[in-house]
Amino acid sequence: MFRIALCDDKKDFLKQEYTMAKDYLTSKGELCDIKMFTSGSALISENAINSYDLILLDYDMYGMNGFETATRIREQSETVSIAFVTGFYQFSRAAYRFDAIRYLVKDEPTFEEEFQDCIDKAIRIYKSRPDNRRQFDFVERTMVVDLDKIVYILVRKHYLEFNIWEGNKMKTYRMREAMQNIYEKVRDTQLFSLAKSGLLINLKYVESIDRKGNVIVSTNVGKQKYQLSDLKKTQFISDYMRYRGGGI
Repeated sequence: MFRIALCDDKKDFLKQEYTMAKDYLTSKGELCDIKMFTSGSALISENAINSYDLILLDYDMYGMNGFETATRIREQSETVSIAFVTGFYQFSRAAYRFDAIRYLVKDEPTFEEEFQDCIDKAIRIYKSRPDNRRQFDFVERTMVVDLDKIVYILVRKHYLEFNIWEGNKMKTYRMREAMQNIYEKVRDTQLFSLAKSGLLINLKYVESIDRKGNVIVSTNVGKQKYQLSDLKKTQFISDYMRYRGGGI
């Protein structure tokens, strides 16, 4: 799943930006999660910088401006893609101190085209990361799967059910295998954690964990809730905090 954070204190533009990003990624068949923030401090205080693949920042915001926010972002992550979306022309050179992939000016007639190009570049960076593909011998067929596309794996009626995002929908494939063997096969990626002995969840799809120990798994087609087992709860929360960069 490709995850974006949008940060702008002008709510009307923020909604417009959200719609543009969502529509464009959907048209490309990219599973996405997009969150909106009206201030740099709100973005930073979420403690989830490492979970995003692209962060789009306005420059002129109440409180921390875009550059101050980018400084805080780079303290947490050297790899997340940053782009600036602003009404000011004069700060474009300074923006690249933060390894920004683009500097977009809102009022430019080519803004939408440049916005889409920015997303395309961030996706290329995202997909150029180390190869997380694995081969699995499913009942239906043997196939090579991008682990990032696996939302969760569930034990059901003596089978493992792999719920995999393909195109714009979830597909299920079955396998006769022990959950622990699959966990050992994917654990080096640090993408997955056991919510219980029969449920392995991709942390990138976890939206939150509530106070009752329920894991909220989110995709483009909705949300699902799973209860953490007492045995796995501490480790799962630890894995989730590490994935998000230090905090829930």
